[in-house]
Parts: sequence; structure tokens; C-alpha cells
Amino acid sequence: MAREEKELRKMNRIELIEIIYALQQKNQELDNKLAELNLKMQERTLHIENAGSIAEAAMGLNEVFVNAQAAADQYLLSVKEMYNGVEKRKSELMAEVEAQKDAAMKDAYVKAEKLIAEADAVKADAEKQANSLLVSMQDRCSLLEAETQKKIDSMWDEYQHKVNDFMAAHEALKMYLTKDV
Repeated sequence: MAREEKELRKMNRIELIEIIYALQQKNQELDNKLAELNLKMQERTLHIENAGSIAEAAMGLNEVFVNAQAAADQYLLSVKEMYNGVEKRKSELMAEVEAQKDAAMKDAYVKAEKLIAEADAVKADAEKQANSLLVSMQDRCSLLEAETQKKIDSMWDEYQHKVNDFMAAHEALKMYLTKDV
């Protein structure tokens, strides 16, 4: 019995279903045999009625019924044992699948939390680098703006100086020309 139970535990669901199907077929065969025996019993009953006493017929029928009942009881017991084994194995498999599912869900949750933490760290680092780059660019732009303004101011001063020199030269030339006239 222990060996059969170990073999049942090793079987997968399809194999267990095949066993149940085979047992159902066997049950059908026994039902057919029982029907056949009942038919034979009816034939014997007629034969006994025709051939002998009612007491002899009753004893013959009783033996047939006892044998048929013993066969049916034995078959029913083996089906019940097989069913109980299948149900126990099914419960064990369901518990195993549930445990695997729970472990997989827990593992997925832990991995998701880790990925979220890593993503948050990368995001924070990217924001820090972006802010640093922005400050650096703003400083550089301010410096370039100051240098450009210096150049513009210098060029403006130079232009005004040249314009003033030109105007002075123009006035001097104008005076020189008007003096001779």
C-alpha cells in the first residue's frame, strides 16, 4: 500500500485522471458483468423453477448474490482508496502550487521595490547633474554676457573717441577752409 501511495504522489494530474478514467471503465465493466450475472440468475431461476425445489433455487441465488456483492464491495473499496489517494495528492499539489505562487509574488515584489529604488536613485542623480549643469551654464552665460558688454562698451568708447576726433578734425578743417576764403 505504501509503495502504491508513493507512486500516486509521483504522478502528475493527467496520469491521475487517466487512472480515474480506467477505474470508471472498470466500474462500467463490473456493472455490465453484474447485469450479465443478473440475467444469468434470472435464467437459472427459471431453470430452477422448472427443475427443482424453491429451496434449492434460493440457495443458488443466494450464492450468486453473495459472490456479486463481494465483487462489488471489493471494487467499491478499491475505487474509494484510489479516490482518497487522488484527493490527497490533489490537495498536496494545490498547497505546493499555492506556496510557489506566494514565493513568486514575494520575489516579484522585492525585485520591483529594488528596481523602483534604483530608478529613484538614477532620477535623483540625473536631477542633481542637470541642476549642476544649469548653474554652470548660467554662470558661463553671465560671464560671457559681462565680457560681451565690456567689449561693446570698449568698442562704443573707441567709436565715440573716433567720432569726436573726426568731428574735431572736421571743425578744424572747416575753420581752416573758412579762414582762407
